[in-house]
Amino acid sequence: MYRTILTGAIVGAALAVLPVAHAQQSSTPRTAGQQTTAGMQSKDKQIAQWLAADNYVEVEIAKLAKDKAKSDKVKDFAKTVCDDHEKAKEKLAKAVPGTSLDIDKDGSQDRGVARTQQSQQANTLTASRGRDDLDSSDLKRKIAKKRVECLKKELEDQDGDKFDAAFLGHQLVQHQNMIASLTVLENETDGDLKDAIKEERKTAEDHYEKAKELMKELKDDDD
Repeated sequence: MYRTILTGAIVGAALAVLPVAHAQQSSTPRTAGQQTTAGMQSKDKQIAQWLAADNYVEVEIAKLAKDKAKSDKVKDFAKTVCDDHEKAKEKLAKAVPGTSLDIDKDGSQDRGVARTQQSQQANTLTASRGRDDLDSSDLKRKIAKKRVECLKKELEDQDGDKFDAAFLGHQLVQHQNMIASLTVLENETDGDLKDAIKEERKTAEDHYEKAKELMKELKDDDD
């Protein structure tokens, strides 16, 4: 009796597994090379979108400073920052073609592509958890827009030397953070994207040093 029940249980379990096994066998597995290439493309797009968000913040704040700064040197610096970060965005777009780097757009098309790639790479365990994917690129875009909104509100309340000091202070903090981020991301990429990031890091270093120089001049004038 016990042997009959045990045998029946084993057969039943085997039959229950068969549809799953058949479904797994019927799907065409992607090669390791295909998975690696898709993963690298998705990562490169995400990195480019992150950096585009940082460039967006710099451009928008520099535009304000071009009009509102008191010092001609600060105005010239703001124009340089604006132009350089616009160029950096263009180089990122060339390095990762087909990726939307427009922060004012929601990037839904890119997110759809990214999610398709993620779902193809996901294993059965991850899929079974039923968790929504965290769209970090979209969050970065929203954060960048909110940062611009907050920074503009703060800077617009300042005038004259106080505005110049506030703007230069932001430039020091922002470019210090950018240099750290770009240094890390440079080691996470290769090819054209790596070259674009390396060049942007050098530009950020130049901006940081120029902001320090102008801040020192501003303080010396106050003394």
